[in-house]
Amino acid sequence: MDAVFRGGSKHSNHSDTVEKMVRHVVQRIRRGYRKDGAIVVPLDAGFFDQKLFEVFEELQVGTICSGRIYKDVVESAQATHQLHWKRFVRDKKAWEDTEFGSRRESWTRFRKAIYCRPVGANRQLWLPFVRPERVLYTNLGMGGALDEQFKKAGLESYLTCEFVMESAHGRGAGELIHRALKDFASGRMSFKVFRLNAVFFDTMLKAFSFTNASKRTCACPRSPLPLIPQHWEDSSSTWQEKLFEPVARSS
Repeated sequence: MDAVFRGGSKHSNHSDTVEKMVRHVVQRIRRGYRKDGAIVVPLDAGFFDQKLFEVFEELQVGTICSGRIYKDVVESAQATHQLHWKRFVRDKKAWEDTEFGSRRESWTRFRKAIYCRPVGANRQLWLPFVRPERVLYTNLGMGGALDEQFKKAGLESYLTCEFVMESAHGRGAGELIHRALKDFASGRMSFKVFRLNAVFFDTMLKAFSFTNASKRTCACPRSPLPLIPQHWEDSSSTWQEKLFEPVARSS
């Protein structure tokens, strides 16, 4: 577990904080697990930065990053023949995607770009002018040592466009963790001093992590529970009741 408490005026990719955190976390994972462990990091467009991409490539870590829709990227997608578009279906929603190499002006190398466009949802087709098209950049499925690392770990499916799209589309579920963290505590900082709030946030985060670890370790074998509570109004007690009430009845 790692966290950085920053002021609200700081951008998500401010300074070298992200690079330091990535190096620290990857080192801890591979030191405690295995040196060639396969790791994938999903990123939003706020981390669309070649310097970060180079750090991930240096560490042999997979990335899936939402990119910006530039004019030349759209033109490359529009110039792709329909035969090279593939269909992807998830949760009754259909997408089409195509892949090509893309290099921004300041980049020193090409990276894999996957251009996605929704086709429809719930049997309702979408017209082109209402499609929220997006582009994803990844270093997975480009060959080389990183791909061999995933194949060795039995994760060859991670190198496909389907996995990249599914991971990117499911990234929004991570916001539920932030909501659960706010509901776990007060939902706001308790002090007017930055350092005191930093200590409070760090303590709250550790307690939240330990609580969810207890859910998985103790409650899940007997009564499967999601990591994120489904009932926010009584989330702090639901899992405890499901775990301890059967024991109380039996005694």
